Amino acid sequence: MLGEVVYELRAENSARLPFINGRLMHAVFFKILNENSPELGNFIHNELNLKPFTVSFLDPCKNLENVSEHWLVSCGDKFFWRITGLNAQILQVAQAVPVDYKIQAGALILSVKKIQADVITIEELISQVKN
Repeated sequence: MLGEVVYELRAENSARLPFINGRLMHAVFFKILNENSPELGNFIHNELNLKPFTVSFLDPCKNLENVSEHWLVSCGDKFFWRITGLNAQILQVAQAVPVDYKIQAGALILSVKKIQADVITIEELISQVKN
């Protein structure tokens, strides 16, 4: 199974956020994994050299003021965040995050406002390529 889960997030406080926040968001997703499936989170973190998921940087919905390679985020600012997964377990955990779930990215607290998923099986992908 392959897929992506896109979260619409809302800032719950004002804070500075680095432009390059991939490592920060990678850690956020591991926290989500460990809260929802500690066995899966530990297995992926400790046993797999190649991770079966990717995470995007936080993508602001509007231009934000910036200072010293940081955005100045205000309470209420909205972001998109994408997780791609290469197996059903990862995608199930990503989709199971409830609306209003709080995510902490450094000093910034974000709440999940909407989740959209696009998932396809390998068989469906192959059949689409053949057509």
